[in-house]
Amino acid sequence: MLRAKKNIVLITTWFPPAIGVAVNRMSAFAKYLSHEKYDLTVLTLDETDSIIDEEYFNSKVRRFSNPQILKSPKFNSGDSRFKHKLKTAWNILVLKYNSDVYKGWRKKVEHELDRMHSTRKIDLIISSFSPESAHLAALHFCKAHANVKWIADMRDEMSQNPTIPVKLRKRLLKIESEINTFASCITTVSQPLVELFRTTTCKSVAEIVEIRNGFDHEIPILDQPFNDVLTFTYCGKFYGAYKPDLFFKALVRIFENGNLPEKIKLVFVGCSKNFDIPQIFEKFVIFENQTTPERSIDFMAKSDVNLLLIPADGRTGVFTGKLFDYVSVNVPVFAILDLNDVAAALLSQTGHGYLASNDDFESIVSKLQEVINDWKQRKKIKIAQDIVKMAHRKYQVEKLNKIIHNLLNEN
Repeated sequence: MLRAKKNIVLITTWFPPAIGVAVNRMSAFAKYLSHEKYDLTVLTLDETDSIIDEEYFNSKVRRFSNPQILKSPKFNSGDSRFKHKLKTAWNILVLKYNSDVYKGWRKKVEHELDRMHSTRKIDLIISSFSPESAHLAALHFCKAHANVKWIADMRDEMSQNPTIPVKLRKRLLKIESEINTFASCITTVSQPLVELFRTTTCKSVAEIVEIRNGFDHEIPILDQPFNDVLTFTYCGKFYGAYKPDLFFKALVRIFENGNLPEKIKLVFVGCSKNFDIPQIFEKFVIFENQTTPERSIDFMAKSDVNLLLIPADGRTGVFTGKLFDYVSVNVPVFAILDLNDVAAALLSQTGHGYLASNDDFESIVSKLQEVINDWKQRKKIKIAQDIVKMAHRKYQVEKLNKIIHNLLNEN
């Protein structure tokens, strides 16, 4: 006799048709969780023109609006620098006067959880931060139903993020203290973050597990491209300390030394024009609007060099979402980052990386010159395809399948 499937609910504000790293993570959860063992329902945010109820990778998706007066703005890749600053200022104002900007959405999710549970028992909930509203909805439900298992997917830090304001840190600390009491398991994106949660705010949680992000496509391994014009590509957003200033400063040095090719191309995909471009390079810069994951991969695969820029902001365990897409294509990566952190380790293992410390400008110039010289000589990199293969999301989500299997005590 077939065993009845367990009933699982995933709570997140990030889900297709939205675009972003968090969306890709949640989409992979829905895609690669075992549909033979589990019935999955995704409770998510209603996006413009999205379908309220639909099937997605054999999962049920239900979307709810967020009826709030004060809402955070949507940042678009086509925004001018002035418009980006206006939106940033508005977002700061919203967060100052509204601690839970998704409260309206959260209340609807809480109501839906109660309705679902009364119809068919929920066995396990997965909620994903940020925002904290997803965790709060799960927490509200699990307090009333102690027998329901709860996986709190943190992705990145919560209260321990050194870049957030003190007021927000205090709020997140209170939420984490309750997660520490009620959660069955915590998942996060890197081993340093596993240790951070284990030694700070979530000491009582029985299991804290690394589930990395990854790439989620199957593409042929093509020969490394060598364009007629040296092409650098950056995919993703710039915000806060995440800016290409050191990269441009190094390019200027190489230009002044007479070692830069006569023509280069600098392609920025999906980011706002919220940074300074040296005048001598303005004519070489191309901005592409935020696009589908498939088209972003195409930009990366056709580049000569992909750019990874991770600032020294006190955070550790930072991979960035684009890194895994970068390693999925047979193209070098020029990275300015912490050489002792996880992103540098992965790039060293796969063989993609020209790595420079973000606190050593001369090293940045030297490594960038090495990139340029290798391109001139058509020197190919050697990729460790076995390590790249394991960065596919299906292998990472298999860890989640095992966690759920153990939590639900399946034989």
